[in-house]
Amino acid sequence: MKEIKYSNDINSAIYKDSLKIRTDVFVDEQNVRKDLEIDDREADCTYFNVYLDGSAVATARFFPTDDNGIHVQRVAVLKKFRQEH
Repeated sequence: MKEIKYSNDINSAIYKDSLKIRTDVFVDEQNVRKDLEIDDREADCTYFNVYLDGSAVATARFFPTDDNGIHVQRVAVLKKFRQEH
């Protein structure tokens, strides 16, 4: 079963799941420095995760922009789940 959960609490399990995915994809797989991936905007964002059978497999975060829009970033899918429907 697929489920989407979100949170803007950096103490939540959702945020921790997001960090795990981002670390796996960006830091470990793509060699992005951790200090660049985990930035000073963490507490300002809302985090969305896709869960498949209870396990987090994808994430994204957004934050509001000064012009009343949103900035979507840190979109990541665990390698095992890419190109699935």
